[in-house]
Amino acid sequence: MQNAELLKFVVRSVGCSTIALLGFVIVIAVLLLEPVPAAAQRVVPRLNEDCPIGYADTRNGRCCSFGRRVERLKPRQGRDCPAQWINVGGGYCKRE
Repeated sequence: MQNAELLKFVVRSVGCSTIALLGFVIVIAVLLLEPVPAAAQRVVPRLNEDCPIGYADTRNGRCCSFGRRVERLKPRQGRDCPAQWINVGGGYCKRE
């Protein structure tokens, strides 16, 4: 009878550690598979009724790139874009 109780104890202790190990593996897998936030995602204020090319309207007065954008935008402020800058709409210019 003592062997049966010992066997139950071993099965229970191995089961707990297996469940703990499985939980640990799942947590690590979720952390590794979690998408990396877009570090270069840009949010600019919406100056006109439309957003610049490559940006989407977020419906809160801003435009978001939703991707990796590295170019800088600068407001046109009602003027033409300076030399070596192009008009991308929405009241903004970007460097060529």
